[in-house]
Amino acid sequence: MKPPQNHDDCSSGFEKNRQEKRPKYGKIIKIHICVSEEVFMRVTIGIVLGIASLFWAVSMRGGGLDLRQMILFINIPSALFPALGVVASMLVSYRAADIIRNFKMCRLVRRNKIIIDEDTSRELAQFYDSLGVYSIAWCGIHTILGLVLMAANLTDPAQLLSGFAISALSILYGLAVAYLIFFPLSRRFSREWKKR
Repeated sequence: MKPPQNHDDCSSGFEKNRQEKRPKYGKIIKIHICVSEEVFMRVTIGIVLGIASLFWAVSMRGGGLDLRQMILFINIPSALFPALGVVASMLVSYRAADIIRNFKMCRLVRRNKIIIDEDTSRELAQFYDSLGVYSIAWCGIHTILGLVLMAANLTDPAQLLSGFAISALSILYGLAVAYLIFFPLSRRFSREWKKR
């Protein structure tokens, strides 16, 4: 399909594509939509700026830049356990085929390769909103488990402080992923179907 040459062509093409049958999993139709790359750039720039602000905040010490402080905020178990919990919640809530399709649809929409109807926009908005809730919930569960383990080591100050740091990092990871990626994507798809 050739790209539309003007705004009117874009509008007519948009309405025509909206009436097409929703593609099934494995049959994602690549079509041209009249959406500029500005949308994709805004999403990318927003995520990059959010991550950069986190790096900047944790690397500042005593008014100067100290990148060695980043090591203190890297803990694999604090990120791995909540991530596995989110995957488990997704598998309970959705079929595996739907999970894969939703991620593919989001990727193609961000690249302006497909146009999605109102039902798909609403479904993607609910999907990513659920991921944000799961991220925060599982990081909270991991934090509670860490606090319980801390209570068992009250006689050892070193273990106590280490456990507290790991528990706090879980909350940081969950909030960062939820409010930097999942919730913004959910709001974007929600705005898309409300406009229509």
